[in-house]
Amino acid sequence: MILGLDYIIVSSIIIACILPFYIYRKKIFKKYYTKNNISFFVHEITIYLKNRYPKVNFDFSRINLISKTNPYDQARILILEEMTKQFIELPYEKRTQRNIPKDLLWASYEKESIPKNSTPNNLLRRKNFVLKRDNYKCNRCGKSIKIDTSMLLLIKDLDQGGTYHFENLSILCNDCNKIINSQAPEKLIKDLSIFNILMRKYIK
Repeated sequence: MILGLDYIIVSSIIIACILPFYIYRKKIFKKYYTKNNISFFVHEITIYLKNRYPKVNFDFSRINLISKTNPYDQARILILEEMTKQFIELPYEKRTQRNIPKDLLWASYEKESIPKNSTPNNLLRRKNFVLKRDNYKCNRCGKSIKIDTSMLLLIKDLDQGGTYHFENLSILCNDCNKIINSQAPEKLIKDLSIFNILMRKYIK
């Protein structure tokens, strides 16, 4: 009982000593350190981008040059534009995808996979299957996606003999879909959610 009481007393003293430092680190230090500190800004967006877009090999070395040659406020925006530019420039090769197990296919699947001047009336059903097959990840950038934040992509276009078979269907996030289908993707920076989310999260 005495040992238990001693343990409680010692533990309480240690916690009392550590708690102020914890509060300082989480609240005061962060508030002070983030103000006009480009290093903290870079650290935060680096973690965010690596976690959110695992298939994109961002070149963060470009950030150093930008941060050294521009004022703080301007540097932050230029850095976000640079990261978005790299996101846009990510190479993407259309490749035949994995099929769905045959026991999951429905009776009219084969017939409805061959287009007759119209899209299949069960396209949403196919989209759900593709999402599950690809673990709810964008095929280009690796971002987590849902049914309403993704678009189907035909690996081989219909006018080139493509069909709606699962091996010809890929899934992309809305940003990647815009980029893949744009004639001038370099002009999309401020229209993409990656840029606007970064702006809201770290600038505004």
